[in-house]
Order: sequence, then C-alpha cells, then structure tokens
Amino acid sequence: MEAVAIKSDEEEIIRLKKKCNALIQKINAQDQEKKELEQQLHQAYERIELLLRENATFQKNNQKIIEENDITNFINSFSQIIRKAYADNSFIPYKNYSKNSSKYLKIEKDIFDEYIKQLDGTDIQFFFECCVDLNFLKADENRKYIFSDTKDKKNIRIYFVNKALAEKFNG
Repeated sequence: MEAVAIKSDEEEIIRLKKKCNALIQKINAQDQEKKELEQQLHQAYERIELLLRENATFQKNNQKIIEENDITNFINSFSQIIRKAYADNSFIPYKNYSKNSSKYLKIEKDIFDEYIKQLDGTDIQFFFECCVDLNFLKADENRKYIFSDTKDKKNIRIYFVNKALAEKFNG
C-alpha cells in the first residue's frame, strides 16, 4: 500500500510539475506578449508625438498664411474704400492749416463706416484694428481713432486717414 501511495505521490508531483511548467510557459508567453504590446504602445506614442509636432508646425504655417490673407484682404478693402471716397469726393477739406492737414485726410465717420459695410465679409473690428496698427488711421495713445470736427457748423465725428497712403491707394 505504501508503494501505491508513493507512486501516487510521485504521479501527483509529476502532474504538479507539469502544471507548474505549463503555468511558467503561460507566464513567459504573457510576459513576451506584454513586452510586445509595450513596444507597440511606445511606438504609437512616438508616432502620436511626431504627428502632434507636425500638426503644430502645420497650424503655425497655416496661421501665417491666414494672417497674410487677412492682411492682404484688409489692404484690398482699404484700397477700395479710399478709391470710392475719392470718387465720391467724400474727404472733408481743411478750413485752416493745422498739424494734421499735411499728414491726414478727414472723412466723416458715417460715410467711412458705410463704405466698410458695402464690402462683403469684412470683419469691422479686425478692419479698424488693422487701420490703427498699420497707421492707416490716426489714433491717440489710447487707440482712440474717432475724433470730433465741425462741418457746416455741425459737430461731426471723423476719422483721420493717412494722406500719403490714401494718395498711393488712389493711384
């Protein structure tokens, strides 16, 4: 009986060793699979980082193009407004020589604003920011670009348009 118990114990030990070896192989296979997945994940992260860098560069370059197009559109719009103002004789003559008369032309705010509204798709806020930033319109230190004047004894609001630029845009 003891021999049967020993044989039974040996068979159990062999069975358990086989089971342990199978588990070790399964663990090793899972470890290998984990390493492969980690490597794939690492490669995916590297690819994502590369794509993010490329996207940032693309957006930066396209932002420059968009900004350049915006500025080009602004200049074209401003040029159209100036030609229209000259054609309509909309600039207000100076009654007396002043420090502004040699540098700026005067135009009524309402007339100039109407010219802007006639342009399709022009962002008025962007338009005036460009006018001030590029010195197309006179502005004070607070970026105020609307001034008061009189015409036919009435108070009016005006813009001072850069005279040299206006003359160039008018051709």
